[in-house]
Amino acid sequence: MKKIIDQTSEFEKLIDIIVNPVDESTEAYALKLVHVIYDKGWRHSYSLITRRLLKLQIDELNDALQLISANVQELINDINSEIDNYDDCNESANDPEKYSVSLRRCHRNLEKLKDHVTLELMRIDGNKAIEAKVINLHQLVSKKLDNTSEKLESIEGKAEKLEKEYKNQRTESITILGVFTAIIGVIGVGVTLSASIFSNMNSIGNWRLYALTCLIVLFVTNILTALFDFLRDMTDKEKKKNDYLWIFNIGLLFFSFVCFLLSFTL
Repeated sequence: MKKIIDQTSEFEKLIDIIVNPVDESTEAYALKLVHVIYDKGWRHSYSLITRRLLKLQIDELNDALQLISANVQELINDINSEIDNYDDCNESANDPEKYSVSLRRCHRNLEKLKDHVTLELMRIDGNKAIEAKVINLHQLVSKKLDNTSEKLESIEGKAEKLEKEYKNQRTESITILGVFTAIIGVIGVGVTLSASIFSNMNSIGNWRLYALTCLIVLFVTNILTALFDFLRDMTDKEKKKNDYLWIFNIGLLFFSFVCFLLSFTL
């Protein structure tokens, strides 16, 4: 049995030619290579095509494969023409039957080469479709994660705000209770002092009674005014102007001082 000669180097030359646009001269040379490669029954491997294309470092592999497919189809058309014109070829061939087998081998292997290129194109298109789906899925997940992060930040912000409002309300409630307690205490002190003074009014004299009453009124009025102003500040209400309070205080102090002096002279 005759050994089949390895035609790998010639096949790589064929790939180098058909990976580029061909003219009449290169097409004739490619057709000659086809006869040399496949004439003795040698078959190319699928991996050899891809390996050669990778060695060529082609940027757009998809475009290159489409060009190879088109150029291989041109070679197939040329082989078909040779088969159709087989009767004329018989006159020049030394062994017509052998020549017919050679043509059909070339045709069959070129069909396989085109089929391998088509499969590679389909694989590339499939990979691109999968890549596009992965990119879209990644963008969708990233968008949802961003929305989730924004929602979490919004929830955390609202929770912090509610917690702060709760603490403020608690503080205000305690403060208000303290203020009202102070008001009640002041009123209680005022009532106690007043009751004590009025119970001993016969022993201290009228003028001293007048003086002490003015001081009690002065004390209670200023304390209550300060407490009410404090409550307005807590509730963010406009603070009332007490422009005449100092006149009232000076008047009561003066009247109390006069009454106190009169208690010694009269």
